[in-house]
Amino acid sequence: MTDGKTKRPSADGGQGGEQTKGEEETPRPVPRALDEVPRSGVDLPPSEAALFASDHAVRGAPALGARVEETLEGLLDRVDEQPSEFVARRDQLSATERRFEHVSERYDDLYAFTLIGHVTLDAEGRINEINPAAVKLLGGVRADLIGKPLAEFFAPGDRAVLREHLRRTIEGQEEEACALTLVSPHSAAADIELRSVCFEKPGESARMCRAALIDVSKLRQQKRELVRRSQQLRDLAVKLTNVEHDERRRLARVLHDGLQQVLVAAGFSVHALRRQLEGTDNEPLIEKLHEQLGKAAEMAKSLSHELYPKALREEGLYAALVELGNEMPKSHGLHVEVKGDDVSPTSEAVRVFLYSAVRELLFNVVKHAGTSEATVEVMSDSRHVQVAVSDNGVGFDPERLDDARGAFGLFAIRERTEYLGGQMEIHSRPGEGARFVLHIPRQ
Repeated sequence: MTDGKTKRPSADGGQGGEQTKGEEETPRPVPRALDEVPRSGVDLPPSEAALFASDHAVRGAPALGARVEETLEGLLDRVDEQPSEFVARRDQLSATERRFEHVSERYDDLYAFTLIGHVTLDAEGRINEINPAAVKLLGGVRADLIGKPLAEFFAPGDRAVLREHLRRTIEGQEEEACALTLVSPHSAAADIELRSVCFEKPGESARMCRAALIDVSKLRQQKRELVRRSQQLRDLAVKLTNVEHDERRRLARVLHDGLQQVLVAAGFSVHALRRQLEGTDNEPLIEKLHEQLGKAAEMAKSLSHELYPKALREEGLYAALVELGNEMPKSHGLHVEVKGDDVSPTSEAVRVFLYSAVRELLFNVVKHAGTSEATVEVMSDSRHVQVAVSDNGVGFDPERLDDARGAFGLFAIRERTEYLGGQMEIHSRPGEGARFVLHIPRQ
């Protein structure tokens, strides 16, 4: 039995609230559009929610279709573009490959035809690659050389040097060129300059060494020949200086012991003749003749002294330079200060040359410096004698020596100094005077 009330299901499918029998149910209107649907915070009954979803799907289908179509068209466009992009990349890759092949061919040509030997060594110093020039240097056949230690082709005394050089190269340390002597049984002995660099092959962790073997035998032979010829020139210069020295000494002796003595004797004879002709008309003539003979004897004495000073012969270079300095004010109006060490080269020829060079430099001061003062300094060490001549005159530009004062004399002094194994320094600037320094070996 019932109590006149009926129960209707709730929205969740359970039993809802009671409804009085006979009470009419008022249906809830269904939303007609999306804007009539409650947005949030409202729970719809299942039947209304399903109806809204169906309506929303139907009403939103055109927009969704348009978006899908647009997306598909974009994908199709990208698919259409891909082949042209792939072609461009393929062409670019092909061009890169061709350039790489060209560079590789050029490298192979350089490696094969260069006149310098090249070898690639592993960390143990064994030959991994070798070019024809290196095969020719080491001798034998390329196939037989691969895998052999490079050190066995050099002199026993050089092998430890080579191994240490390669070790430092493999470790990445920068190395200078290594000088070695090649003594391969298959080729002639040669002087080798080895230069190396470390590298790693792509995809491998082991380090390797690429070395250049430069045959410097001809270069060293030419250098030795140049040294030999330079020594010959030096010996020739020394001989020339000795010949000049001997000739100066001979002329000085002739002037002193010969001409000067004859002139002195003639002076005595004229003096005796003057006494006999005293009071006659010929007395003034005889007096003039006597005076001229005296001047000639004095000139012969002076020339003899210039050719080979007695002080240079008997007391040494420093004493002779002091004497020269004392004579310059009287003969040329140049005041010379001589200072430094009282030393003298062992070689008499070198002493004569230095004396002559200093005198020539002082004459240059008189002619071109525009000053009345100069300084001569003599210094020495265990191996060299150094003589410097300085002035505070007008100076010049040493870079333009050809146009400078007394250029020929300076050139001759420099050449003779170098032939004697020394060197000449010139320090000068326009308006700041000049300083000439001669460095000569003591022997």
